Amino acid sequence: MPSFIKRAGCAAAAVLVALAPRPPPPLCQDDDQLICGALMCAFAMQWLAADRRERTQARTRAGRFKRSRTLRHHAFETIYWANCQSGDTVLHMRFTKPEILRLRLVFFPNTNTWEHVLISQYGHRATTLILTCAFLYRYARPRTLYDLSYFFGISDTVASYAVKFMELTVKPFLSLLAGPQHLVTPPQVTDYMNAIIAKRSRLTGRVRAFALVDGTVRPIARPGPHQRSFFNGHKWRHSINFLTVVLPNGIIWKLDGPYEGHLNDKRLVQLSDLSAQVRTIQDSAGPLVIPVLYADGGFTMSRYMVIPFRTPTAGQLQWNVDMGGIRTVVEWTFGNVLTKAFQWTEYKHQNQLLRDRPGLKVKIAFFLYNVRTCLRGRNPTSDYFSLQPPSLDAYLAHRTRVAAAAVF
Repeated sequence: MPSFIKRAGCAAAAVLVALAPRPPPPLCQDDDQLICGALMCAFAMQWLAADRRERTQARTRAGRFKRSRTLRHHAFETIYWANCQSGDTVLHMRFTKPEILRLRLVFFPNTNTWEHVLISQYGHRATTLILTCAFLYRYARPRTLYDLSYFFGISDTVASYAVKFMELTVKPFLSLLAGPQHLVTPPQVTDYMNAIIAKRSRLTGRVRAFALVDGTVRPIARPGPHQRSFFNGHKWRHSINFLTVVLPNGIIWKLDGPYEGHLNDKRLVQLSDLSAQVRTIQDSAGPLVIPVLYADGGFTMSRYMVIPFRTPTAGQLQWNVDMGGIRTVVEWTFGNVLTKAFQWTEYKHQNQLLRDRPGLKVKIAFFLYNVRTCLRGRNPTSDYFSLQPPSLDAYLAHRTRVAAAAVF
């Protein structure tokens, strides 16, 4: 029973006892009130005893947790990590054990596995392996800081600083989601167009699709100010929008956003620099072919983007069906990244605009999905188009190098 109910019951019992006449006259008409007051006093005594037991048990659990925290910290290093299998790490962190070690080297190059890193101005430290694992553990599912502290044997404060420190460490890598040019060189664009044509694409002439584009809506908690700006009338909830471009090799080439939830797909294209980037790709492709993006009917037909026929004839209807089957691959990516792999971004109660930075969390989730695709050499999109994704070294070759800072 909640403690505030217990305190309210005690207060009510005290008031009834105080208002009761002393001593009660025999055979008084207020006997019912006295009996009720006595029962309330008995219940209040029971509530006080239960509350005392609950507080004692809580203090005992806290003491045991504090005493065993150091033991569990060393247990994760010497027992869990030494004896766990790849299936265990995939369940808890979405990466296999060798992939986690490789990812640790990406975030902390030239460091030892158990080397301690300063993560706050107050002297909090953690090993590079625990930082990487705690970061992946946090993003895998909606978990609290208590879950992290219990699993890794660290305090809630260290767990919070560890996640924030890793977010700042990963932030320089998010430039790889801004449409890097080393992933759309002319030979690569030709491979993308041929892979889409092999899947019954109707764009086989001079105009050919090399990537698929779509917008995605991510839920957030109801904001305090500007609620109308973030309310999406189509999904009927408060949200932020992103513009996503997926290549046939399974790599998310561009993730533009976040934008206000009330904006539609057409407005997202106008606000982004996607058209300028596609124009650069068309200029480098030569005069014989025109690479374009393929989108759904929510976008606008332009020189850089092709959409289905709005009022199709019999022949155009089959064209829409064939191209619609190819465009569905973008929806696979959204489901694999946000619904299956990194579910923390879907928990809207922890997506508060001014506190939790939901846009940054979504971008980190898409970046981690790209890294996992490069490490495994495949994902459902690349399997569908039979196209190999780049290696991790090739994907990270042209990233923006910015030194990460601690959370001060």
